[in-house]
Amino acid sequence: LDKREVQQALAVKEEEGKILAKANETLVSAEQQAKGELTQAKHRATRIIAIGSVVLGISVITAILIQLQVKKAQQELAERQVVLQTLFSKAAVVSDPFDALLKALQAAQQMKNLEKSASNDTQMQVMKALQQAIYHVRERDRAVGHRGTIKSVTFSPDGKIFASASNDGTVKLWNARPARLISTLTGHTARVTSVSFHPNGKILASGSEDGTVKFWDVTHSRLIKTINAHNDWIRTVSFSPDGQILASCSDDGTIKLWKTADSTLLKTLKGHTHIVTHISFSPDGQTLASASFDTTVMLWNIEDGTLVNTLKGHQNNTRSVSFSPDGKTLASTDEEGIVKLWNVADGTLRQNLPTHRRPVWSAIFSPDGKTLATISSDSTVKLWNLEDINDNTIEPQILKGHRGRLQSVGFSSDGKTLVSGSTDSAIKLWNLEVKEPQTIKGNSTNVQVVSFSPNGKILASGSDDHKIRLWNIRNGSLLQTLNGHQQRVLSVSFSPVSGASPEGIGNMLASGSFDKTVKLWNVQDGRLLKTFNGHSAWVRRVRFSPDGKTLASGSDDNTVKLWNVADGRLLKTFKEPRSIVTDLSFSPDGKALAVACSDGDIKLLNLKTATLAQAFPAHGGWVNTVSFSPNGKILASGGSDSIVKLWDAENGSLLFTLEGHLSDVTNISFSPNGKSLASSSDDGTVRVWNVENGREISTLEGHVSRVTSVMFSPDGKTLASAGIDNTIKLWKLELDLDNLIGRGCLWLEDYFASHSEEARKFS
Repeated sequence: LDKREVQQALAVKEEEGKILAKANETLVSAEQQAKGELTQAKHRATRIIAIGSVVLGISVITAILIQLQVKKAQQELAERQVVLQTLFSKAAVVSDPFDALLKALQAAQQMKNLEKSASNDTQMQVMKALQQAIYHVRERDRAVGHRGTIKSVTFSPDGKIFASASNDGTVKLWNARPARLISTLTGHTARVTSVSFHPNGKILASGSEDGTVKFWDVTHSRLIKTINAHNDWIRTVSFSPDGQILASCSDDGTIKLWKTADSTLLKTLKGHTHIVTHISFSPDGQTLASASFDTTVMLWNIEDGTLVNTLKGHQNNTRSVSFSPDGKTLASTDEEGIVKLWNVADGTLRQNLPTHRRPVWSAIFSPDGKTLATISSDSTVKLWNLEDINDNTIEPQILKGHRGRLQSVGFSSDGKTLVSGSTDSAIKLWNLEVKEPQTIKGNSTNVQVVSFSPNGKILASGSDDHKIRLWNIRNGSLLQTLNGHQQRVLSVSFSPVSGASPEGIGNMLASGSFDKTVKLWNVQDGRLLKTFNGHSAWVRRVRFSPDGKTLASGSDDNTVKLWNVADGRLLKTFKEPRSIVTDLSFSPDGKALAVACSDGDIKLLNLKTATLAQAFPAHGGWVNTVSFSPNGKILASGGSDSIVKLWDAENGSLLFTLEGHLSDVTNISFSPNGKSLASSSDDGTVRVWNVENGREISTLEGHVSRVTSVMFSPDGKTLASAGIDNTIKLWKLELDLDNLIGRGCLWLEDYFASHSEEARKFS
């Protein structure tokens, strides 16, 4: 090749090298740029992922928080519903305890179904509502089915079934336990006013506003016969005790006697000048009593149909008549709300009972003759203890729950159940066997104080009649009456358990009185052992020391005295209180004595040094009562300011102020475990408090006036209270929720059996 070609070839190669170098440079640059962009992309992706993770994390946390808030709100809502149901129960307990119990049980069930435990306050409210309802409820079951006023209800002779008559024109037969409908008897063309079982229980008679009497076969629920008995409304039908006669009374002013066997008319009794409202056979079947709108009660001889006696005294329409089981007394009622008790033998008036403020439609005796049940337009059934009927202070037991005027009432043959019917179309069955609270009667005057023996088997009471009585707790019977004081007994106290005490019973009882003396008694034989004289005014309180060797007494003479129990010597007189001494309490170790004073102070006496250790203002008025807790760490007091207070016993600082009473707090008592405190008051109630948080657990209502004293039994299961209504009441305390629910469900056992839809709410 020539030189020129060689140069051209070299130039081309050089250019190729440059191009390759440039390309390589571009490639490297591109790779670096790509790597840079990739790195940046990775960084951006990392940042995005990080941001996304944060956002996701926040979202998850937010979701969790929202879920927790929702659950919290749901819990709060559910708990508020529990509280609301509890409030409904409390509102109903006075007017309808049965519904109050249902609502309280529903609240308890809802509370147990909560995912988290309810607050202590809610739990206490539910327990209180349950306790209140259980103590007040008397209704056991109810029968629903009629579509009109219940005019008449009556049990069969064996008490297994009952019959009802209604304005809906029907008669119904029901099982008594539970109250399930057996059959509906139709045939009357107007309202059915009365039903009566034949003594054999196989036949039922019914009377109606259609003027007819019908006989029914109870076993087969079929009509046997119809009698066209009267030309006007029939008010009452009633079989004679032997079942051979059926009596009927009517708006036509007559009473007719029918032969049961063939339905023939035996006699027509004429004498009333107005509507005859009610009739009743005497237990021996020889006499018939009748009530009328002419305001009289008439007694008729069944054998010859003659008028035996006319009882005058009512000033308004007479509504009902009823013989006592022994036939000696007749009860009659009128539209002024008066019940009259008459001597049947001579027709004289024995007593007037202003039982209701509205018309009394009926009054009937219990099978044992000890109780009189009255019903009225005031929607209540009142049960009167006839053994105490001469006591002007006696108050009846009142059964509440109906929402209409009571029309009819009947006892079961064993007297344990009462059935009632009302204008509210409801039939209610009431349990009359309720023993809670057990009421001890026998004090003729106000009971000022009660005290349990150390073994809890005996209760001592002191009364205004100057007597001390010892009661058997198991059956409420009187064991002994200790006579010796000349005036009102204000305080009684058992000695602690000692080696000489048989079966753990405190072998001595101390008492203090208006007569200024302290007396010491032998519990076993009732002997007066010693009389301690020294006070110059009323002795309000006596207390044994924990070891039983010393007796303390507090008086209106402004002193506290310590006595040697063994020989009766006066050991020490404390004049420091400088005011009336209302109560005393030894500390559990016996080293201190708390003194309640009328100047509003609590004073702590050091018994070792015989000096005043501490004094602090406690109440805005008299301190009426004081007590150390079982462990000695807390001091409780109650005053005329209606308040109970809990104090730190060591430094006197206030722990809790317990408010709820509406009048003077008269007495307090710690439970043996120290977790509860009971207080009595002039407002007629006993209240039980939770010592740990100061909240009220229960309000016990049963006394009809001031409650003067309260004390826990040694086992803590019973609370005794005394009042100026001359009674002592023994309350069975139940402070466990599950046990309360169990008691409530047991009471409603019959109701749940006949109302399955209600039972399912608690399953």
